[in-house]
Amino acid sequence: MNKDRLEGDETSQKKYSLHNMTGKTHQRIGLLAPMVFGSYLLLKQPESFNIINTLIFTGFSCVGSTFPDIDQTQSKTGKKMPITSHLIKFIHAIADKLSMKGISKATSHRGVTHSVLIWFILFVIAYSIGNAFNLIAPLFWGINGFFFGVATHLILDMLNKRGIPVLAPLSYLSFHFLKIRTGSVGEKLFSITLTLLLLGFMCFNIYTYATSQTEIVGSIFSFGENYFNSIKDMYKNLFVELMPK
Repeated sequence: MNKDRLEGDETSQKKYSLHNMTGKTHQRIGLLAPMVFGSYLLLKQPESFNIINTLIFTGFSCVGSTFPDIDQTQSKTGKKMPITSHLIKFIHAIADKLSMKGISKATSHRGVTHSVLIWFILFVIAYSIGNAFNLIAPLFWGINGFFFGVATHLILDMLNKRGIPVLAPLSYLSFHFLKIRTGSVGEKLFSITLTLLLLGFMCFNIYTYATSQTEIVGSIFSFGENYFNSIKDMYKNLFVELMPK
């Protein structure tokens, strides 16, 4: 019986891997994309940039970047939140047995957890509550970071052959841009290329910002040099006065 269960788990894992971008790809983009956003904000609106809020945004984006796969027990999020993941799987199995097609589709992989419509509604609700209760900045950036990460996940899954049901539960018609197969050379090349592009864009933004601040940096160094010289002259004069004549 254990052998059958093991074979079943392996088969389920293979099916999961066949239709999904790898967790590493989702996490990598979920980490880099908000860092690029932060560097762009630093360049264009330095007065709005805050390193703490940016780190919170990035951290929550990493969480959101794998969260939609909670409908699969073999996924990274499924393993971290096993109770929720197995509950979804249990509901799906019961609905399947009872021929409750609506619930069965909703709880299947890439059901409502991969619906752009559902996540958009949740974002609007969360954003409205945040504004209504005037949430503190870190919490506000955390919520936005989470939904940003979810958005990167959905976009990446649209590059996979299976696609995602954009309008679920209204329609389960899948939509995709490309047909990149998980674990293939195509995905690896895509992941590496996108990673390099994001890193390049981030470095460019930081470099551009740094060069634009040359005057300010020069002024700081000049102030430091003058301050050091004044301290040195003060001690020099004090030493001369204390010397016996």
